[in-house]
Amino acid sequence: PLVIIGVPAGVHFTLMAVVILGAVALAGRWTPRAAPWLPGGGSITVRPRSRDVVSGRLLLIGVTILCITVAEGAAVNWIAVFTERDHSLPSAIGSVSLVVFLSATVITRLIGGYCVDRFGPSRTIRVSVSAAVVGIAVYIGASTSVTLVLVGAALWGVGVAMGFPLTVSAAARLGSPATSASRVSVISTFGYGAS
Repeated sequence: PLVIIGVPAGVHFTLMAVVILGAVALAGRWTPRAAPWLPGGGSITVRPRSRDVVSGRLLLIGVTILCITVAEGAAVNWIAVFTERDHSLPSAIGSVSLVVFLSATVITRLIGGYCVDRFGPSRTIRVSVSAAVVGIAVYIGASTSVTLVLVGAALWGVGVAMGFPLTVSAAARLGSPATSASRVSVISTFGYGAS
């Protein structure tokens, strides 16, 4: 909205950063230090020691979620534009490529629980990431082939669909249940940092 009235993007982003940081600072003042609804009064650790939370495995999961969310965000934001400009296809096909990507993502998330139950989370994430890599490669190499663009978009969507939920749940299971919320917040920061 500020662009409409002529505010430069740098000023817009700076103003938004100040507003967001202010909101976060204020929200921290009202963050509960205990969860009285839990058995035993619900004393919770708000700031566990970093060595109890951060590990090499957690950082590897963080890099994984970062890559997956970058790939998902790139498709959501740019696949229609790239289809039109880089593949020299009509804008309608660009729109269709986005719909194919999003449909593949939604369908995969709907059946993802079944896949995790049947094949396990490790195998599911490996196959998912492989599908994303193949899909991106097919999409990039598609030239002006509508079929290859759409197949690439579909594989790309299948590939990134389970990345966020599986990496977050892997982080939660990684260590002590007492620090699982902290590990999830670290991983979520990696994931949301990509967008």
